[in-house]
Amino acid sequence: MSKEIKKSAIEKEKEKEQERLLSVLPMRKHFLKEYFDFLDKHIDKERKPSLKLTEEFCKINALDFEKVKIWAVSFEAFDDQEILWNIEELYEVHMKEKE
Repeated sequence: MSKEIKKSAIEKEKEKEQERLLSVLPMRKHFLKEYFDFLDKHIDKERKPSLKLTEEFCKINALDFEKVKIWAVSFEAFDDQEILWNIEELYEVHMKEKE
């Protein structure tokens, strides 16, 4: 497989993941940036891996925590830090491509 074909296949796979990110989003799209900002702002408070910040954000914004948790796990993000690493990066790439 040539490098170009391989690169194209990888890019198409990323696009699918980015589209899936938004299509299965358990909150309104406008909450997503606020959610990531909230995690960024408070992540230093977490001493060990958990979803405490996600749960807090959900309570504040009347979101279904269980649905958000399932959504995060579907992107292999099992705690707040992994949400920032795995999902925020995917979201940011998607938003830059839309500009």
